Amino acid sequence: FTGEVSPAMLKDLGVTWVILGHSERRHIFKEDDALVHSRLKAALEEGLTPVFCVGEKLEERRAGQTFQVIERQLQGLKEFQEMALKSLVVAYEPVWAIGTGENATPAQAQEVHAFIRQHIAKINSEAAQSMRIIYGGSVNAENCSALFSQPDIDELVGICGHTYPAQLIRDMEICLLKKLEYVNCFPMATDDVINSKFCFSFQLSPPTASYFFEYYMTFTKEPLADIRYV
Repeated sequence: FTGEVSPAMLKDLGVTWVILGHSERRHIFKEDDALVHSRLKAALEEGLTPVFCVGEKLEERRAGQTFQVIERQLQGLKEFQEMALKSLVVAYEPVWAIGTGENATPAQAQEVHAFIRQHIAKINSEAAQSMRIIYGGSVNAENCSALFSQPDIDELVGICGHTYPAQLIRDMEICLLKKLEYVNCFPMATDDVINSKFCFSFQLSPPTASYFFEYYMTFTKEPLADIRYV
């Protein structure tokens, strides 16, 4: 599982980003909000950039408790200084939509993203405006365009774990095309376009990953501006 390696060891490997508060850690290892926030502070103190995961389980959504759960998970951020808040990336990943084929509608995702930004604004309005709030939950070629168009969804995390590389490439191509159409600069992608509202998250063998990056650069005519190992 993620979350098993110390910051010192990660830094020694050249890692600069960490995922904290992931649903596996919260629900399998029973990590509570206090422990997650202590890990956030430790990561920031070590100069790492945390991707702070929040999200509700299916029974919590059905019970109408989504906002209460998200607010509870964010509560500890009120102790963070402005610079620390600006260094955070918040990832809304509804647990019921991770790898299940179920997914929140764009309106549902936007509603929670807006709630997160509003909550952060109560702590620090400037940090809330600059903070990246990303969405992950069964993102695919069919729903990425509608998710991209939401005002408070800054990036997407998804399209991962495909059994067949060909399916991964197909979905990535469709999503990239839709992204370019959305920002009205098809067919050429620039670094600003790619970095402004898109990130790739996947689980691949090294040969498949190498093939994907080669395909990406061929398709966009641009090198990847930033590869982040998390």
